[in-house]
Amino acid sequence: MKIKPILKKVFGERTLSTAKGEALHYICSVDRKINRTTTYQYDKRHLVLCKTLTWKKYHVFRGYYDIDYFNSKKSRFLCHRLLLNAESGNNKCEVGYYDLRTDRFVKIDETYAWCWQQGARLRWHPMDDSKIIYNVLNSNGDGYAARISDAATGKYIGEIPYALYDIAPDFSYGISLNFDRLQRLRPGYGYSCLTDRTERESHPEDDGVFRVDLQSGERTLLYSLQRLADLNRTELSLGGLPEVEEELFDEKIHYINHISISPDAEHFIFFHIMTKNDPKNWETCLYVSDSEGKELRMLENRDRVSHYTWIDSSRIMVTLRKTDGTEYYAQYDIYDGRKQTIDIRGLDRDGHPSALKPGQDYITDTYPQKGGFQYLRFFRLSGSNSRRVARFYHDYRLRGEKRCDLHPSVENTGTFFSIDTTCIGGRRSVMIFSRKKSE
Repeated sequence: MKIKPILKKVFGERTLSTAKGEALHYICSVDRKINRTTTYQYDKRHLVLCKTLTWKKYHVFRGYYDIDYFNSKKSRFLCHRLLLNAESGNNKCEVGYYDLRTDRFVKIDETYAWCWQQGARLRWHPMDDSKIIYNVLNSNGDGYAARISDAATGKYIGEIPYALYDIAPDFSYGISLNFDRLQRLRPGYGYSCLTDRTERESHPEDDGVFRVDLQSGERTLLYSLQRLADLNRTELSLGGLPEVEEELFDEKIHYINHISISPDAEHFIFFHIMTKNDPKNWETCLYVSDSEGKELRMLENRDRVSHYTWIDSSRIMVTLRKTDGTEYYAQYDIYDGRKQTIDIRGLDRDGHPSALKPGQDYITDTYPQKGGFQYLRFFRLSGSNSRRVARFYHDYRLRGEKRCDLHPSVENTGTFFSIDTTCIGGRRSVMIFSRKKSE
């Protein structure tokens, strides 16, 4: 008889998870004292620690790794700030920026539309970095919107009537999804303000991937979850899907995550995810579409896709997991679907890759390893080895959707990068590094 389900029933899943986190944190703390290991360490031959953005009463964090949080002058750095005991859906999250010359946090606004892994999708306006864009609960309280505010004055400028996941570099369109459904099926990535209206449907016809015209505010459903489910079923049937598996396929619940628009705004990728309402077990299909939703190509539906970055406007880099648990990196040509495994030593663990120099140099991270440490690695796409350049202790007391991945994100020149970390006092903080010129 398995004891874990019994303990969950007696003590409750949250209580059990909290106790496990406390125990792991204690064990790691003892281990660090015995081995005289600090909570973070970086290679000073290659990196310079420029700033640590932290606040004793608050979590300070950026959001996901696929956004550049620096303004063009590198003088302001976008951040979220959140009370230490805050819970998603019940507490507002502050959005604003740090003035990197004075280390002062400038609050612009507050929002209920935030999550632990991706914040409010806070970003600079791609055409004018005197403005910021972030998702909010709309004024009626029955949906979400993307708000635009002036970064200098905090003055409200306008709203797009739908929350946005990603925005085209030319600000012509954005891509959106059902953030309530996403949070229900993948806690930590969507919003907890509202009830998911599609909760009773496994693959609704009126929900899926939406395109939003950023001039008119008009929203168009490009790919419904029903259509994507049918496409996936057809693909598996062509591969010889047994009848019993087809019955199991009908039980799966479908949703969308991880949308990313190409650097030239001509295409976007997204993950179509299937689960049995278990956040720890899911299957994925990686798709690429043209910006108008007229052409759709399935790039991967065998191995489970996890994270992504654009190499250039025609290629993407992705991390994957095989059914035997093996993890690896690969690249895809979005036009012909050609896949190429990236055979570089050290890239055998899932991570969040970002380009330091597109097409050449990259940075990635790991999930917590022995002793609770997460690692940063540099690698060159044309090379054969990666290089470990830093490690940071992950506080296990932040668990589940509150966990803190490093999520290294890079500014547009490739000189600076930043991470979220809990290595300072067990609360979320941001560390900003620069690469030395020899890199």
